[in-house]
Amino acid sequence: MGETNLETTPLHQMNPESRFSELVADYAKYRPSYPAVAIDKILEGLENRGQLVAADIGAGTGISSRLLAMAGSASYCHRTQYSDETSCYDPSIG
Repeated sequence: MGETNLETTPLHQMNPESRFSELVADYAKYRPSYPAVAIDKILEGLENRGQLVAADIGAGTGISSRLLAMAGSASYCHRTQYSDETSCYDPSIG
């Protein structure tokens, strides 16, 4: 499949690896974060937040992985082709 115009080509006919390429920068810039209460709810009931090992597959911008890691859990993500837009990490390795 070749490059196509988002406005004129049906989504199912577009290359799934590049169909949103021209939108990535705006998505990463304007995509809101999750509220702290959402992360707290995920970690609720754990004696130690480090007990949670999160795997974020198709992490995109890595928002959930980053927030979980910042809260003390080990977070691993499978990055999309736009790895420069992700910031997933495992706090134990810096």
